[in-house]
Amino acid sequence: MILNEKREKITLGMIMRKKITYLLLFYSGIFFSQKTTSNNYFPKMEDYIVTKNLDTLTENIKIKKGLNNFKFYKQDKKISKREVISFRKNGEEYKYKKKRKVTFGDKKYAFLKLIQKGEVNLFEYKITGVYGTYSEGNSFFYYIERNGKLNLIVPERFYIMIKRILPENKKLHKMIKDKELRYENISSVVKYFNKNNEI
Repeated sequence: MILNEKREKITLGMIMRKKITYLLLFYSGIFFSQKTTSNNYFPKMEDYIVTKNLDTLTENIKIKKGLNNFKFYKQDKKISKREVISFRKNGEEYKYKKKRKVTFGDKKYAFLKLIQKGEVNLFEYKITGVYGTYSEGNSFFYYIERNGKLNLIVPERFYIMIKRILPENKKLHKMIKDKELRYENISSVVKYFNKNNEI
């Protein structure tokens, strides 16, 4: 009787150890698979600078964000921003564009962040208000580009402007009119148009 109990305990112990071993191997495999998949499908995008001469610089470059501007360097030597037409930093793409001013004292040219890319491009323009030496916070403005023309989107005229700039997609117009999509969803609006350009 005692011998049988001991055998049962030994058998149960072996079964438990096997289960724990299998579980460890299973979860280790999942972790390794996810890590491998992440590295293969989501590689780190390289920073670059494109100059007016269409030279693409990737080695020994630095891109520094200042207050409402950027500074560019190659091998610690400063590159004039007038020579730069586009760049990518930390996976975000920027294009140098002539645009409509958004505030008094705003500049006619600026680097705009590319949010959506396709038949229609969406750009974000961020400015930081300053009073003396203190920042008053960030303001965001959006431009839709189609056929080379850049349009500043005004929240108060959002529906009218989308109908004018993107006249083909009646379903999209209805979604905006019915408040399913608003100015705050402008990225989704452009993405939807690029994927579903239906007359």
